[in-house]
Amino acid sequence: MAILLLCCVGLMTGYKSVNAIAEWGKNYGNKWLRRLGIKGKRSPSQPTLHRILKQVSIQELELCLGKWASAVLAKAENIAEELQAVAMDGKKLRGSHRHEAEGSYLLSVMSQRLGVVLAQTAIGKGEDEITQAEQVIEKICLEGLVITADALHTQTALAEQIIEKGGDYLLVVKGNQPRIIRGHQVLF
Repeated sequence: MAILLLCCVGLMTGYKSVNAIAEWGKNYGNKWLRRLGIKGKRSPSQPTLHRILKQVSIQELELCLGKWASAVLAKAENIAEELQAVAMDGKKLRGSHRHEAEGSYLLSVMSQRLGVVLAQTAIGKGEDEITQAEQVIEKICLEGLVITADALHTQTALAEQIIEKGGDYLLVVKGNQPRIIRGHQVLF
């Protein structure tokens, strides 16, 4: 846990590689390392950080962080009975095309109030946001939340899943739902 905390602090202060994070620990010394829970006489080296981080399951870490963020959001004081909105959107990671990185397109659900990602999933080849939306929604508690999303996610199955999980939704309707636009049929 202390190593993950060291990595988080290093990343938040602009140290973006394992080498740089090891350097951060070396530069800031034992006082800060002890505050982070590292009891050794010196900062973990780059090979040590690499060896430890290689053993961390990204999926389990994301799930734990998402559950933590959901719990924080659930306990956050509801200001003036406002609705708590979470936004679902997909984005391609910057620079990933140049490096031909797989799993570089992510679908995320983010708390608009806290600015924290509650859940995300990578979209692989042959998949799209619609096929992964139900999976990412399953990862979070929706009670008391309103999901906002663009027109791509205005899908009956997704709306039903959100309601079943105790949430509400605000979905954009465009040309992808011509019957709703014409007012002839309401799908939800």
